[in-house]
Amino acid sequence: MTRNGASPIIRKSTINVIGTLALRRASRIMFQKIANVLSIISFLMVSSMSVGAYLAIQYMRSPEFERTLKNKIMGDLKEKMIEEIPKQLPEFSGPSIPMVNKKQLDPDNWFDNYIEKENKKNLDWEIEGKWKR
Repeated sequence: MTRNGASPIIRKSTINVIGTLALRRASRIMFQKIANVLSIISFLMVSSMSVGAYLAIQYMRSPEFERTLKNKIMGDLKEKMIEEIPKQLPEFSGPSIPMVNKKQLDPDNWFDNYIEKENKKNLDWEIEGKWKR
């Protein structure tokens, strides 16, 4: 019996080629699906971290955060200061340092007198002499 036309029998090499092509196409599609899922997960992670950072900054700027932070710090300091202040204060301190007038140190006062005279001369010129010309 002979047939004319297409043969219903597929050769083994053709099956191997078709199977390989189908496997390649399936693996590409699978890789694309995996890549799409990973990109969605990555986008969700980045957006959630961005929102979390924004909310953290807003909370740190709020008066409530400042108040709680001050309370924590001042509470710790208050307890330690009560213990440490008596240890640091001396029982006796010396007399205060007397303040000395500068004119008492220079009995001649020639430099101070010169400066005062020059300043008075410049002030008189600024007030009267400059405008009389």
